[in-house]
Amino acid sequence: MDTQARDRAGCEPARRVIEDLRSISDLDGLSAFLLDPDRSAGVPTLIRVNNTMDYNEHRWVTYVSMSEATFGSTVNTLGMDVLSVDPDSSQYRTRAALVRNILMRVGYTEEEAKEAFEGRLNLERKILRLTEGKEDGRRTMSMDELEPLAGRFPLRRLAEVRGYGKADVFRVNEPGTIVAIGELYTDENLDQLRNYFICGYVLEASGWLDTEAFNVWVADYGVNVLHCSLTMPERNGTIEETGVNLATTIAPTLVGQVYVEAYNLAPVKEFVTTLSKQAVESHKEIVSACP
Repeated sequence: MDTQARDRAGCEPARRVIEDLRSISDLDGLSAFLLDPDRSAGVPTLIRVNNTMDYNEHRWVTYVSMSEATFGSTVNTLGMDVLSVDPDSSQYRTRAALVRNILMRVGYTEEEAKEAFEGRLNLERKILRLTEGKEDGRRTMSMDELEPLAGRFPLRRLAEVRGYGKADVFRVNEPGTIVAIGELYTDENLDQLRNYFICGYVLEASGWLDTEAFNVWVADYGVNVLHCSLTMPERNGTIEETGVNLATTIAPTLVGQVYVEAYNLAPVKEFVTTLSKQAVESHKEIVSACP
């Protein structure tokens, strides 16, 4: 990892996307942005289309759902949503600080950054209120059935540009949420839609920007995902060490595999095997000596 190059770049890699989104003046322009893979790379698309495993049918299916919520999509916020989160909670404060840090560094005032974060949350609140109390589940639908639910949101074209245009059926998680998004995807809600995408992008991008952004991302990750406060890299170890610690926590099997492939562990294996055999034989002697 070239941390020096990352620090020299600062937040500039994210500035282009943020300024592009901020300059959009109508819903058609927003749709054009979402449908351009180069412009919208790394931006959560509100409605996402992706492949996932159906463990009941033991096959891959094309899945349609709302993009991850600001709260409720991580371990430490499960059961929480934007209507129930306490603005004084550590979950809210660290997530707001993460967004504020990046936006202020690309030219937002502190008040503008706060308004952008609240704009994203307000859109999520509207979606939740439109679906409150309605029974909803998972349905299998064709695109001809699904597209009208999304209103002006360019769902068919999004599926096509993401490589899922030839799918015969789609597994739709909570179609009522797609309906709610369709009702809210209007010019009247353009400000909140823009802020939804801007803040969503910041939440995704902050972990791969410079040291300052990474430190704030680590604090947020610790609170909202790992139930703990992670030590900032500059206080204890390097960014690389912190990255290894995070990777080991998230995917211990994969990290273990990399370790095994990188080092010759044959002597260790022989030692442990011999020790285990000796322990078994010793235990047999103890058992046989018992009356």
